[in-house]
Order: sequence, then C-alpha cells, then structure tokens
Amino acid sequence: QVDGKLKMLPGGKLERRHADFKFDIQDFRFTVGKNNALYAFCMTVPEPGKQLKIKSLGNDSKNLDKPVKGVKLLGYDGKLKWKQEADGLLITCPAEMSFATAVVFKIE
Repeated sequence: QVDGKLKMLPGGKLERRHADFKFDIQDFRFTVGKNNALYAFCMTVPEPGKQLKIKSLGNDSKNLDKPVKGVKLLGYDGKLKWKQEADGLLITCPAEMSFATAVVFKIE
C-alpha cells in the first residue's frame, strides 16, 4: 500500500516488490562532477571496516581512461585505504561510519 501522491514510477505502477527491495554493498550508482571527478554512491551504508569492491573500476575495465589516483569518502576527514586491482577498486571503510542511508566516494 502506498499513501500520498506517489502512485506511479516513471516505468510503471509502484508495487510491493519495489518497497521490499533492499540494496546491498555491491550496489553502486555513478555520476561525474563539474570537476571531472567520478562520484560513486554506495546505495547502503556498509559496516565499519568492511571492504567494498567496485568491479566496474578495475584496471582491466575499459570504463576509466587512466588509473585511479585518489579516493575520498565525502563527510569523512581521514584517509581511506584503497587499491585498484585488475578486477575492481577495493575500498576499506573507516572504523567509524555515521551515515544514515548511503555513502559517496569521490574518485579521481
């Protein structure tokens, strides 16, 4: 049951299966900023210390025209541990994660 104005999504009627869908730490969405940095949105908040793998940003992928030179977690002042490997970009989340719904990584 949906209350309010939202009864339809652009692709069709909003149904129970949409409401029950849960993202996990493998679900990322991307955008490029005006500064040409790539922003990767993890659609859920990972557990502190969890290692994430963004498979589409590995050295062997054709999605980047140059290797990654830096990764930052927006809203976090510390340094992140990260490594770009052939099969993905590995990012280790910090020990403290005070985010509510999603996290965003700035990738340069």
